[in-house]
Parts: sequence; C-alpha cells; structure tokens
Amino acid sequence: QMTVTLERDSLRRLPPSAQLHIEVLNFTRLANKLFRIYGGITYNYATPAIQKLLMWQAVKTAGPFLTEYQISRNDDRALAESMLAIYKEFTASGITFESVEKFSESMPDSVLSNKLKDIATVCAIYSNLLNERFSDENNELYRLSKLLEEENCFADTNVYIDGFSSLTNLEHSIIKSIFRQADNCFIAAH
Repeated sequence: QMTVTLERDSLRRLPPSAQLHIEVLNFTRLANKLFRIYGGITYNYATPAIQKLLMWQAVKTAGPFLTEYQISRNDDRALAESMLAIYKEFTASGITFESVEKFSESMPDSVLSNKLKDIATVCAIYSNLLNERFSDENNELYRLSKLLEEENCFADTNVYIDGFSSLTNLEHSIIKSIFRQADNCFIAAH
C-alpha cells in the first residue's frame, strides 16, 4: 500500500517528464523488474490451497521421523498450517532449513533442539514437494539477493528508500547490495 501511495505522490508532485526516470518499487516489484531484465522470472506459483495440501503431505511423510511433533488424525491439518507459517517466516527472513538443522545439532538435546529438527525435516520435505512442480514465491527475495551479488543492477542509479519501519535479514542483504552498486542512496528517516 505504501508503494502505491508513494507512486501517486511522486506523480502528483513531479513534472510528467520525471516518469521517464523515476520508478517506485517495493521489494517484490523490484525482484519482478530485475528478473525481467536479467532473467529468472517465474510465475508458476502454488495457490494457498495447494501450499496447504503439500505441507499436509510433508507432515504426513515426516510423521514417523518426528520426535516432538506427534501427529494424530485430529491435529495434522493444524500442524500443517503451523508448519506452513513457519516455513514462510523462515524463508522470508532468509533462514535455511539446513542452518536450522545444523543449529539444532549444536544445541544440547532438549525439547527446543528436537522441535527445530522436526521443523527442519518437515520444511525440507515441503520445499522438495513444492519445487517439483511449482516456483516458490517465498524464495523470490532470496533469488533477488543472489542476483544482486552476481549483477551490477544499480549502476548509474540514485536510490531513495522510504516507507520501511523494519526489514528482514534478506531485505537488509538486498539493500547492502544496492548501496554497493548505486551511485547515490538516500534513506528517509521517520
């Protein structure tokens, strides 16, 4: 919503010729724009219903290997929805399930370490199921971060950042790459 508001305000305040040189983007639109230019755009995303079904399948598949999350007929759907929320949160933050598993193994054996192992197991299975047939829209910012490490996308560009009160680790990584590449970067403080 903030992107739309900033875009409308910039169009109203600046002369019409500015539209040739100014573009208002959020992280998702930035990824879309750069994937169109440098390659990598995909739109074969799973619908929310398919995501839930795939996570339910992942929970069922992982069930015999889980230690803390025991599955019963009554709560497997609730567990799948919880795991899907965790998957999306971790992915948006740039946390890999390999790192979650590795971290859990470095901890003393406990309920927390076992839960982290279970989460890593379920989410890895889900990721494999999802990526067999679909693109993972939750990985778009990760893919953008990798693209910015390989390509100089912001040469001869001034970047203005406004409207963010907090950023994920992945968004921080993207902004760091923008800072390295752009001619000038400006951040509005609120």
